[in-house]
Amino acid sequence: MKMKNDKAQQIMVAAAGVFAREGFHKATVEEIARKAGVGKGTVYEYFESKDDLFRAMIREGVQLFLKVLAAELACEDGVRAKLIRFVEVSACFLKEHESQARFIMEDAWGLGKSFCQWMAETRQELSGLVREIIEEGVKKGELRPVDPDLVTKVFTGANHALIVSAFSTGEYPDREMATSLVDLLFQGLQP
Repeated sequence: MKMKNDKAQQIMVAAAGVFAREGFHKATVEEIARKAGVGKGTVYEYFESKDDLFRAMIREGVQLFLKVLAAELACEDGVRAKLIRFVEVSACFLKEHESQARFIMEDAWGLGKSFCQWMAETRQELSGLVREIIEEGVKKGELRPVDPDLVTKVFTGANHALIVSAFSTGEYPDREMATSLVDLLFQGLQP
């Protein structure tokens, strides 16, 4: 893939719409090029294949999300506030990019084992942010000593479940739901 520029960005934006509407297998480079207002050959100047374009599009989205999330989390003090904000920002970002997010979460996993492995590695970046928050909380005494990997899995799994549920109900997590999730994590189920 060539270095990023406006044309590559234009192609990825067009690809996001085509992939979301048609699915990966039905989407064609010709349709993506047409939507981007470029020739098919131009797509291949920037991306080696449709798969390369698809991965670049997802990578770009993940990097944007991580950038937005990191900036928002930097404005918060304390583990509880950061985790609540994490849920809120996740919901807001995914709602804003719902068609692409829905496709990635629901359909893209059928693209084969190597793609699933790549997506799992990509998700590790997101998990790393949560792990850092948990480790910081333990270090500062805001949390009791816990296994940060386990807590990260529980939290990101619960957050993911809220987002997937929102796709079917249309009700994205708000501050109240985010707070309830974090309080459940902090206080457990005991009265």
